[in-house]
Amino acid sequence: MPGYYTQRERARALRSNTTDAEQRLWRYLRLRQLLDIQFYRQRPLGCFIADFWAPALKLVVEVDGGQHFKAAGLASDARRDEWMRKQGIRVVRFDNRQVLCETEQVLEALLGVMKERLAASLPPSPATLRFASPFACEGGSRGMRAAKRRVITRSRWQRSGRAAAGAAARHRVRPRDCSAGSRNRSRSGGLARGWRGRGIDC
Repeated sequence: MPGYYTQRERARALRSNTTDAEQRLWRYLRLRQLLDIQFYRQRPLGCFIADFWAPALKLVVEVDGGQHFKAAGLASDARRDEWMRKQGIRVVRFDNRQVLCETEQVLEALLGVMKERLAASLPPSPATLRFASPFACEGGSRGMRAAKRRVITRSRWQRSGRAAAGAAARHRVRPRDCSAGSRNRSRSGGLARGWRGRGIDC
């Protein structure tokens, strides 16, 4: 627990002493501005602290200063990236000059990675699997659209048929009992009792 507490304190200190490049990038990452994805800055991950962390995409964005290009910095980053790769985390790195002088290009590259991670994190929907039928191979996009229309029409027809059958079962009325005894009771002023207590006059 003391180690985790130290990590939290260290992350808090880093958040209060961010570099100019980190402040520039945070201006665009905060408040879900990119693809409505939540980012956190200086977030502890294991024994490391990520500059920017998007848990929904398992994506880490690092803004590297000059110390990261020295031998010790490169070795540390290699260990860090290897650990995150084993956790299924994607690491994207930019240097200070890129963030400050090529902000638009950095955001475009980051958006591309985010879209890839977002597409990989979403499982294929049952509708997509259902529509991937041989009809699509026959006529390209037209065949795909025709297959979709057929499947949708069939499913709607099945649902409407089941609904109609259920409604008929709920509201069915038994045939009138017009036997001799029933007619006699009717002549005497009584009413034959139908299904669910309905009065049926024979």
